[in-house]
Amino acid sequence: RGAVHVGNCVAVARRIASALRERGESDAGLLALGPDLFRDQAVCLDAFVDEWTGKIADTCVDAFNRSAAMYFGGVHLMERFGKDRDKLTPGGDGEGEAKKQDSRGDGADADASPLLLNPLGVLRDGLNVIRAALVAADGTNDGATSCVQAATRRAAAAVSKLLIAEVVYCASFTELGAVRFQRDVDAIAGAFGVHMRRAGNYLGPVRECAVLLRLDVSVARVFAAAVDASLSRQASNSNDGGFKGGGGTNTNAGGDDARAVERLREDHGVHRLTDAQIARVLSRRRDMGRGG
Repeated sequence: RGAVHVGNCVAVARRIASALRERGESDAGLLALGPDLFRDQAVCLDAFVDEWTGKIADTCVDAFNRSAAMYFGGVHLMERFGKDRDKLTPGGDGEGEAKKQDSRGDGADADASPLLLNPLGVLRDGLNVIRAALVAADGTNDGATSCVQAATRRAAAAVSKLLIAEVVYCASFTELGAVRFQRDVDAIAGAFGVHMRRAGNYLGPVRECAVLLRLDVSVARVFAAAVDASLSRQASNSNDGGFKGGGGTNTNAGGDDARAVERLREDHGVHRLTDAQIARVLSRRRDMGRGG
C-alpha cells in the first residue's frame, strides 16, 4: 500500500514535469520571458521520479535479500553446491528432486533449491508491487522511459549482483552444485521474464557466472590460464608505467593474451564480467583445485 502511494506521487510528479515542459515550449506569452522557463522545475521533478522509482525497486530487492538469508547461509551453500553425493542423471540432479510447478502461474517452473522457493515468491510479489505502484506513472505520454521497466531492470541488476556476492563468491562448486545453481538462476530469470523482455540481459553477469561454473574442466582450465596471463600482463604494464621493455616481444605476448581471452569470451558468451571476475568465479570450482 505504501509503495502504491509513493507510485502515485511519482505519477503526479511526472505529469507536472510534462505539463511544465509543454507549457514553457508552446505558450507564446511565456516564451517571451525566455526559453525553457520551467526547465529547472521540470528537472527537479525528473530527479524526484528517478529517486523514488529507484527506491521502490530497492525495496523489492531488500525484501528478497532478507527472505534469502538461509539460502545464502554458509551451511546451505556447502551442502547444496559443494557436495557431489549422487551422479547426475538426465533431467535431474541425482537426488530425485521433482520439478516443483509454479501453481500461481506468474513465473517459470520453480525447479530450484528448496531454500530459494520462498525468496522466489517474495521476489515475484515485489515485482508485482513495482508494476502496481508505477503503472500510473507510465500513463503519462511524455516520451520518457517506462518507470515500471526502469525499476524492474534496476531490481534485476541488483539481484544479479547479490547472487554473485553471496553465492558465487562464497560457495565452492562441484559439478552437481553448478547444475543446481544454474537452475536457481533460471528460476530467478523466469520471475523477471514475466515483467520484462530480455530479462537475461539484465541478469547477464550472474548468468555468465553460471556458464563459467558449468564449463568442461579442460576448457575452464584454459580459460583460467588465459585470464591469469592477461591479468599478469596488465599488472606488469601498470607497474612499469606502461613501458614494455624488450621491444616487440612483450607487446606481442600481451596481444596474444588479450586475443586468447577474447576468443574464449566469444566462444562461451561471457562478455559482461571482467577478467578479474572471471578468474574469481573459476576459482570457486572444486575441480580446478581452487574452490575447496
